[in-house]
Amino acid sequence: MGWWLSESLGNGGDRLPPASASIADEVESAAKPREEPEPDAEVGSDEMVIRTRRQGAHHVVDAELFGPAGGSVEVELVVDTGASLLVLPASLIDQLGIDPLELEPGRAQTARGVVRTQLGRLDRVSLMGEGDQVASDDVEVAFVRDGHLGGMALLGMSFLGRFRLMIDDAEDSITLIERY
Repeated sequence: MGWWLSESLGNGGDRLPPASASIADEVESAAKPREEPEPDAEVGSDEMVIRTRRQGAHHVVDAELFGPAGGSVEVELVVDTGASLLVLPASLIDQLGIDPLELEPGRAQTARGVVRTQLGRLDRVSLMGEGDQVASDDVEVAFVRDGHLGGMALLGMSFLGRFRLMIDDAEDSITLIERY
């Protein structure tokens, strides 16, 4: 999918993606010893397995999204580790009970070019599976015009980054292990 999302800076500008590193920088960083994980990145023993459906090469999960005013929506999300944030169509803003005036403007770099976004937060995102349910609170979200998503919504790293993630193509599942 390839969504890179900038953050709103409050001064009307947007942060640009970092320039590509030179080969020398890559070789130097590869030669450095691996850092030990920080204490807050330790993993608990609870593995949560969520079954996925395939949409071409992509994994799709069912989710329930909760907005700040109590609105909720059930959606299908494409698992996209290349998306910085959860990305939803703008048509869901009202259904989630979000005041559009409280959303921050932003931009997203996509394979098709730069698109405008509206950035906000969801109170809760809950993935539904067979027996396991995975939820996280206060998840950053980007809303884009519906036509830019081609009928899809993306489960990006603002949710997935809170877990250790394993995608199992053979079993059509994702395993999430919460970071503590």
